[in-house]
Amino acid sequence: MNPDGFSLMNLGYAASSDIDLEDTESDERYSFQLYHHVASPAEFHDHEVLEVGCGRGGGAYFIKKYLNPKSMVGLDLAGRAVKLCKEKYGTDGLDFINGDAEALPFLDNSFDIVINVESAFHYPSRDDFFREVKRVLRKDGYFLYADVEIRNEVESLDNSILEAGFTLLKREVINDNVIKACDLDSIRRKRIIDSSCHPLFRFLAYNIPAVPDSRAYNKIKSGEIQYLCYALKKSENELLKNKNLIL
Repeated sequence: MNPDGFSLMNLGYAASSDIDLEDTESDERYSFQLYHHVASPAEFHDHEVLEVGCGRGGGAYFIKKYLNPKSMVGLDLAGRAVKLCKEKYGTDGLDFINGDAEALPFLDNSFDIVINVESAFHYPSRDDFFREVKRVLRKDGYFLYADVEIRNEVESLDNSILEAGFTLLKREVINDNVIKACDLDSIRRKRIIDSSCHPLFRFLAYNIPAVPDSRAYNKIKSGEIQYLCYALKKSENELLKNKNLIL
């Protein structure tokens, strides 16, 4: 699939009310709203922020424009994606670099916030990624994380995050919001795929943005796959695992 019709490659989030966006951004409203929801537990103003797995760059652009951090860095393993991000979005206070999520090219204690949206399930070792996030975060820094996991593996994922050295502030299962976004944005997503993908491969490509009735869509709708949203803080003390904060 040619992803030129997408500036963000995530499934989106539909809420009871929409956020304000410019008209030129409204086509990808639900994908921007996922970033808004994941970012909402933290104050970004005047902080230094890293996005790991920035992809097409639209999420980092949204954060810099609407949440006003002091600086925003997007990191991605794909050099071509980083080049495109620089060309489209690079500006003062917003930079993109090539790098590995499991060996982040930054000194210890470099960032106030690290965000990762719908990317880490691709990594060879999420445990290594979590340890790297803790390393580059400053004391009391936020790790804001959205990911998918098979339902019977969720507890293992929770434990991996806590064992890496984070305090859990909140964990939500947002399948309903994600499925609603997929439904509301289905015509646009299907149109982009149909116009750019060979007919023989469309049924596979429909899984990427979870077009309704695709395999990915059905697994999220049934709950077989859980879409999880975490708010975490770097912990220097005894780990806190508060089940009351798991929604």
